[in-house]
Amino acid sequence: MTDRMIRRFPTAFATQLRSMTGLLAILFVTTAAAHAQSYVVETIKVPQDIRLEVGGMGFWPDGTLVMCTRRGEVWKYNKGRFDRYAFGLHEPLGLLTGKQGELWLMQRGELTHATDEDGDGIGDLFETINQDWGYTGNYHQYAFGLIRDADGNFYGTTGLGFYRGGDRFKGTWLGTQDDIKYRGWVLKFSPDGKMTPFAPGLRAPNGIGLSPEGEIFTT
Repeated sequence: MTDRMIRRFPTAFATQLRSMTGLLAILFVTTAAAHAQSYVVETIKVPQDIRLEVGGMGFWPDGTLVMCTRRGEVWKYNKGRFDRYAFGLHEPLGLLTGKQGELWLMQRGELTHATDEDGDGIGDLFETINQDWGYTGNYHQYAFGLIRDADGNFYGTTGLGFYRGGDRFKGTWLGTQDDIKYRGWVLKFSPDGKMTPFAPGLRAPNGIGLSPEGEIFTT
């Protein structure tokens, strides 16, 4: 190793060290920004006398968490307090929030618009938007949702009934089960309430989402 090489080594090392320091600073800033955009986990203690069995959730503009339940209720949670918004519904397993006090609910047999007309925190007007898909007494004919596209159309899903014996099950996608046409479908509802069958061939599609590009995904 020559004297010239010995003299140059500290300079190269210092340059490399400065580059690494700059890279670490960039990584730190990037990580901090990503952390600021991430979800925050909050543990909520549910009172023992409330049986939620949540089927859908959403938030109102003031930050209130709204939940619909398989037992036919809608509950609100805000600042450590639970309050009931509605009861007596038919297994609502999907909801979409609107302005304060406003909801759309996917019940087993209908798409419902609910509002709090007098502002007391309790839903008092429930309007049927559509109930054309049909259902029977089979326990597994659930309805799920909801999403809404840029044109104001709603999308919900329906589950197939469950029976022992393959022959009855095979016909469910084609609408031959109990003369109910739209079991195992994604259904589209226009803003004025008209239903359009959108996609068949599903079993129990209890999750549905909309991408930023308007694509629909279901699970």
